[in-house]
Amino acid sequence: MFTSRSGAGGNAGANGVHLFPRSLWLAGASSLLVLAALRLLTLAPDTWEWDELLFVSAARNGLDVRLNQPHPPGYPLFVIPARLLVLAGAPPFGATLSVAVLGGLVAVVLLALLARELGAGPEESVWAALLWACLPAVWLHSVRPLSDAAGAAAFFLAALLLFRAARAPGGAGLVAAGIAVGASIGVRPQVAVGLVPLAVVVALGAARTAGGLRRLVWASAAGACAVLVVYLPVVAGSGGLSGYLAASRSAAEYVRAHDAPSLSKLASSAIWHRWFVDPFGGAIPAAALGLAAAGVVVSGRAVRLLAAVFVPLVLFSVVTLNPSTAPRYGLPAFAAAPLAAAVGLTALRERRRWLAAFAGTGLLA
Repeated sequence: MFTSRSGAGGNAGANGVHLFPRSLWLAGASSLLVLAALRLLTLAPDTWEWDELLFVSAARNGLDVRLNQPHPPGYPLFVIPARLLVLAGAPPFGATLSVAVLGGLVAVVLLALLARELGAGPEESVWAALLWACLPAVWLHSVRPLSDAAGAAAFFLAALLLFRAARAPGGAGLVAAGIAVGASIGVRPQVAVGLVPLAVVVALGAARTAGGLRRLVWASAAGACAVLVVYLPVVAGSGGLSGYLAASRSAAEYVRAHDAPSLSKLASSAIWHRWFVDPFGGAIPAAALGLAAAGVVVSGRAVRLLAAVFVPLVLFSVVTLNPSTAPRYGLPAFAAAPLAAAVGLTALRERRRWLAAFAGTGLLA
């Protein structure tokens, strides 16, 4: 289903090497440094909302979801690094914010690799990563002490490895993909759930290859072990399994009663405006990026992959997240538009280089 590499940039990185020419490394690294500097200048000066307080509290006092340090499920691969920094002497707010910002920057690099895997050219891949990083909603949540940007990084890594496993179902990359999915669950499971359909398709493809069932068992076991290892500190710090499960049930009931939008709200235009216009900064940039994303039709493989990995995440996020805090869970889903546009720009550059340069520069500006 996902193995064909026909379309724009079809041979880009087919062997996992020469993903980016040397001439682009300097430009890409310089862009990332500028991005990092600008984000450092726009860091949150203090906590802003309830979840931020809970993350900082967990970094200061340790994991205990019974006390909302933080709320279930605990986000261990986000909280534990911050906790370690606190134990090393860093202030809790600064430690939590540092992990969040670093995760956001790593996400940019991973997104460029993901674009290459989809068949976008080297320049277009760097462009897509920068464009996602500069979206207003992405920027806002990348400079606050929240797990959203780090969750996006874990999601992109897992998607990248699943894409590669789909392209080579008989290879050894399935175990790495399983571990990456487990790690994504350890950072933000509400985001990792969007990977389930793609993971199932990849698993079915691998099972049909020689020795595929054995690799699938190893990959599943590796992913399960990754989840168990990172959640053990959460369960232990929350008074054992019974205390953890009781707090989780309470949190799930709160989400059902207070966060998940009703059917009447889902039928209103306001909620879709909140999800697909506001994050881009208004109707004009949202429409412009939407039109550019339509260029993905040049690559059937890219269309299938983007749909498999991002549509489930959007659907799950919309029906579970309070619209007032959107698009937090779905933050990585907004990479779909830049990724799609990058594939289209790659095809356009092969025909009208000046037009591709003009369009890409205009969208990023």
